Amino acid sequence: MLLYLILLYLSRITAHAAPLSLIGRSNLDVSGIPSDQSTCTCHDQRSVWDILWSCLATIFACSWVSVHPNMPGPDDSRTKIALGRLKLTFWAIVVPEMIIYWAIRQWLGARKLAREWREKKWTKTHGYFIQMGGFMLYKGELAEGILSPEKLKKLAGEGKIKFPTITEKEIQVRSKADSLSKTLVMGQTTWFILQCITRAIQKLEITQLEILTVALAFLNAFMYFFWWNKPLDVQTSVPVYLLDEPLEEALLVVPPKGMPDAPDALSLSAPFSDQASDSVAMTALADSEDSDEAANPLLPTSRSTSHLSAHTWIRYLWTSFQDAAKHVTNGISFMIGRIQKFVKEEGYAGAITAILLLGSLEIVVSFPMRLSDMAGSKHIDDGQMRVSTFYALDLGVDDSNVWMTVSAIAMAFGAIHCTGWALAFPSLTEAWIWRYSSIATSAIPLLLFLARLFRLWKAGAVDGSLMKEFLQYLGEFFLMSGLVISPVYMLARILLLVEAFIGLRVLTSSALAVVKWTSFLPHI
Repeated sequence: MLLYLILLYLSRITAHAAPLSLIGRSNLDVSGIPSDQSTCTCHDQRSVWDILWSCLATIFACSWVSVHPNMPGPDDSRTKIALGRLKLTFWAIVVPEMIIYWAIRQWLGARKLAREWREKKWTKTHGYFIQMGGFMLYKGELAEGILSPEKLKKLAGEGKIKFPTITEKEIQVRSKADSLSKTLVMGQTTWFILQCITRAIQKLEITQLEILTVALAFLNAFMYFFWWNKPLDVQTSVPVYLLDEPLEEALLVVPPKGMPDAPDALSLSAPFSDQASDSVAMTALADSEDSDEAANPLLPTSRSTSHLSAHTWIRYLWTSFQDAAKHVTNGISFMIGRIQKFVKEEGYAGAITAILLLGSLEIVVSFPMRLSDMAGSKHIDDGQMRVSTFYALDLGVDDSNVWMTVSAIAMAFGAIHCTGWALAFPSLTEAWIWRYSSIATSAIPLLLFLARLFRLWKAGAVDGSLMKEFLQYLGEFFLMSGLVISPVYMLARILLLVEAFIGLRVLTSSALAVVKWTSFLPHI
């Protein structure tokens, strides 16, 4: 990674021409000067390619480098690993808030595990390592499956395994990331943001792609904060062997004094619940309600309220939407496969366009499914050879404050796009597409924020009071509204991405002008 950054920097060093005074005017040929200023290589002007290079390099740092995936399975090929990383990179660009939610959950889990096993000199790095599937349980030479935090606690307490003694330094050796490379990437993103701020101060126009890149760079800071101690691209797990005879002294897991066995303050809130209701409006949904609520915190947990009908209908609508999205996604995937086969056999270029259109539709439809998968990845089954893509430790408490934090970050992410309201656009239609999409990316997270906020307020209201009932309905209304129109959010994000690139086809002289000190400061 460090070598890549050095080469990237060296490739940006430009050569300076000799002064014109040394060249005879009679030999000066100006016929080759481009008429299109966007491709000019003048020192006081940048080209479209300069803008593309700077933005794409920063986006790469914000998405590919900052995302820390969990460990692959032992039988996963390099191609499968690379495609999985590419998929995560895509989601980090399209909906980075999802990745931040995952990072926060792992960060809280790592802190909890570090406190729990402090006597064993565990750090947050150990907490991340076990959450990403770093320990494999063996019985003799046969792999039994990934060692989850819960199973580690159980087996160590029963004396059936020897507690892992790997040090933090040994884990970091397995990682392909170091503090220096992370600092350089953060330096690049910081430099880019400062450059855009300076352009605004000097009244120079900023392109839509630069606005988008600033928004991603803003979120990049949160990713690095929450994943700073997480190992990157670890390929092999640490074996932990079942003992033939249990240890004489079983390891008792007792939280340190003054450290309750619960997540820290960002986690925010203690669990709360009301009295369970005696009746269920829809029997088919009620039978599976316990397991659904545990697996999917996106859904309201108002089962305990006396007004179950509204909650049940929300669950019914959300579940029906997920089922419909799953069928549509499967159908689109089948159609894409058939078209790909058609392209391979016939070679018609029109089929490629169909693939792109159907692929975009699949992204929009599958967004709620991916969000649900991420929210529910809290458990590791026995015999599982790798953790799920978005796995994080189950904290065992309500995570409303986590959702509120992510929603607030998402609103700020959308607000950054709103700063491009008055930018120059190639057409009025494109201007309004950008403005409406920016509003959508700010407003939809606000609905989820309010839903969780009212849920917290409801917990403090007096049981049976009119205020508690009012807060209950408000929370469910905003939650249902946010979930139902979540595909609109995804569509808005895609439109912003597309407009950011196609907007480069027409640039003003102000957008092409450079900041005076750009060439004198080191940057990528």
